[in-house]
Amino acid sequence: MMAMPPDGVPKDRNCAIMPVAVILIGAALFGVSVWQRSHAFGDAGLSMAGWTTAGSAVTAANWHREGAWRLRFVMYWAPDSIELDALGPREPYISFPPGSIIPIYLLAKASRRDPTPAMVMGYSLFIHLMTTLTLGMLTYRAARLMKLCPGVSTLFAIAPMALYLWLPSPFYEHQMGYFSDQAVMLPFAASLLVELLLWNTSGKTQRRRLQGLQAAIQFWGVFTDWLFVFVAACLWAVRALRGDFGRRPLLWMGRAIRYWAPAALALALYTAQLWHLGAFEDIASRFRLRAGVGEERKYAVQRGHDAFSFGGAYGAGTRFWWQHMKDGYGPWGRTLVGVTLAAVVVSTCVIVGLRLRKKPIPSPLSL
Repeated sequence: MMAMPPDGVPKDRNCAIMPVAVILIGAALFGVSVWQRSHAFGDAGLSMAGWTTAGSAVTAANWHREGAWRLRFVMYWAPDSIELDALGPREPYISFPPGSIIPIYLLAKASRRDPTPAMVMGYSLFIHLMTTLTLGMLTYRAARLMKLCPGVSTLFAIAPMALYLWLPSPFYEHQMGYFSDQAVMLPFAASLLVELLLWNTSGKTQRRRLQGLQAAIQFWGVFTDWLFVFVAACLWAVRALRGDFGRRPLLWMGRAIRYWAPAALALALYTAQLWHLGAFEDIASRFRLRAGVGEERKYAVQRGHDAFSFGGAYGAGTRFWWQHMKDGYGPWGRTLVGVTLAAVVVSTCVIVGLRLRKKPIPSPLSL
């Protein structure tokens, strides 16, 4: 008979074996995907994806040659030159925090050679592998919490690994187009896995360790890409719905502040960069341009752009859904997004209902 530990996951002889099987299967599938892409490895190419890969190598190379601390971890496109007598004309890229470039810089320091597109591609493929394995373990753990047997849980775990490996967008971009949107995928997946473990861990020492790990992941994610701000906000909302912050106002406020502290630190460092560069107006102008408001909207319209409002850009009949979604996620991309959105809406309604009735909320449902 299977024993039931405190975390709610049934134990049997296969419990220690099947997670290893998930990792081995994921690694084998990843190896196949690398072989399929091997002909293009090391060649950034003349495309937007190649531009991001080469640009990541260039900015990391500038840090490696001149010192990241001297450049204050600012992503400069142009190298040091006698033609440029100051850092300002070297085209700093300020739209994102520099977290995606730091691992490339550390690889260059460890190997004692300048970053290259091949180095960037290698690290991006490593991110692809680790994200794939994390998704597999996340799904396996969630399936076990739903009391599925180890074999069935393993089959469930294969699905997200295969999707993340072979959907057109991650299959292509993780080798050919590295930047913040690829780099953030690992902290994204890792935060979900740690959150699931945290929800089902009762020991104080283990919970403290997981909370510390989650805080580090939050800092890492926010310092890498703006997507993680929304990831952190969603996890915060789920915790609030679950009642994890308590009911007393001061306790709730203190726990909420502690939750957001790593993100606040990452944003403070990014703000310090903008202050150093005197770039607050530049970043505000870029926001207005991309949001389609103010004078920047008129400029964009004159250049022939066809959608600037949220509805105009992402409405049901727009290019986003009928071209970009298909290119990135295949002919079933819209269906997958629709099913996922429906699951989120239904789960949210169920969670709110259980919360109002003061009943416990299952962890897989929260996730």
